[in-house]
Amino acid sequence: MKTRMAKSVLGAGWGQLKTMLEYKCAHAGIVFKVVGEMNRPGFPGGSHS
Repeated sequence: MKTRMAKSVLGAGWGQLKTMLEYKCAHAGIVFKVVGEMNRPGFPGGSHS
């Protein structure tokens, strides 16, 4: 079971990673898109199942 604090730290970590990836992709001329978990390949019921 995750506490609110753990969820908050995890969310902040993912947010920071997303920010860094956006910056690096923009610098390299690469398109960066955020995809929801339900739309990723291999997820049961996702768009690629």
